[in-house]
Amino acid sequence: MHSESSRVGARWVQAYALSLKSPQKSVDAWDKITRDEEVLLATFPNQSSRRLLRNLLRWQFQLLLGLGDKAAAAHVARRSVNLLDGSREQLIEAIDWFASQESWEYVGLIEERFPIEFGELPELLYRLAEAHLYAENQELAAQAVRRAIAIKPEDIVAHTTMAVWLTRHHFYDWAIAEYQQCTEQATVESDMGVRVRIILAELFHDLARDVEAAEALAGVIKNRDNNAVVMAVKRFYPSFAALESRYIYYQASAAAKRKDFSQQKILLEKALSLDRYDGDVLIAAFKYAQTDDKWRQDTLANIAAAAEHYAKEADQLEKKIKTTLDRTAKAQMAYELARAYNQYAWVVGNTVGDFEQAIKFSRKSLDLRGWALSGYVDTLGHAYYGAGKFEEAVLWQSKAVELDPASQVMSRKLKVFQAALKKQSVNDRE
Repeated sequence: MHSESSRVGARWVQAYALSLKSPQKSVDAWDKITRDEEVLLATFPNQSSRRLLRNLLRWQFQLLLGLGDKAAAAHVARRSVNLLDGSREQLIEAIDWFASQESWEYVGLIEERFPIEFGELPELLYRLAEAHLYAENQELAAQAVRRAIAIKPEDIVAHTTMAVWLTRHHFYDWAIAEYQQCTEQATVESDMGVRVRIILAELFHDLARDVEAAEALAGVIKNRDNNAVVMAVKRFYPSFAALESRYIYYQASAAAKRKDFSQQKILLEKALSLDRYDGDVLIAAFKYAQTDDKWRQDTLANIAAAAEHYAKEADQLEKKIKTTLDRTAKAQMAYELARAYNQYAWVVGNTVGDFEQAIKFSRKSLDLRGWALSGYVDTLGHAYYGAGKFEEAVLWQSKAVELDPASQVMSRKLKVFQAALKKQSVNDRE
């Protein structure tokens, strides 16, 4: 705070020192300091600033709150809110600051002061909804969410961006509501319509809500004979069959959850017939609860074929990259190479095969794409777990969760890896 002013007087320093030694005795001194600063800002604005006064008021607010004087703290909070200029950045910063003080009730105060801005910016309404949740007022929170979703519903990009933010902050139901509103605006024949439905389905799957995951994709899959839909799908998936395989995989996962293993088996076979190299389907087949010799042998053969496929793809791409001069083509091939490495590591790391090669390929994929890509770091954690290297598995899975704390699948797997490491440690001591 001192660095923001060239006029830091002795009384500021004295008031600060007194607040540390005897907070109650410093209340009057701080009140005079902030009121004098308000007068100075109004009279000689070039000698002060809103930011400086804001920080002085925040210090006073914290002091009063710490002393339990909520009424006086509320009055100071109003004075600080009156300094806001209504810009998006200032409003969000102020809301987040009050949230950091666990003083959510003042978000409503900001809304009262800036109703127009709250009617135009969904991110403000979601922060208001969060404040209502902390106040245990579900109905007011729901009202704020409905208002946010209703703002420019045709702006799908803005609403999907908001949904991503909500997911990252663990407001899954609100994110789902945003995506579902987008599906009402964007048809399955549009690129955005397909993209939104794919993202929504993956979110449901991450939350272990596979019936809803399949339902989210149903409208796309039913249009398999619509060329516009097929073309839109191919912008996000290697083929329409690959997406349909994913759709059936969700159904198989739902069947497994309700212990309908015969139906799960039928669905897994159908999914593999559409995309025999889909890693998640192969892993589900490998873990199928009611396996027999034929199923196991067929599954092992399919896994080996997938591993060979991805290894060959990686080898071919490595050679092409070495002989390609075009930078754009080289970058695209590097992207595809990283994916091939990752796919090999994912399939093998979660089933059977050369685990050391899986670890090697996984690390290579991260070298190519960067070590901050949560999905690929997650693969490395699984590869180490498959190799029985539980300490490394926990290390890298923890990193994946750190990079993507909203991912429930990653968090669940981290607990599995931690349990395995704990058990291994106990056995080693014995």
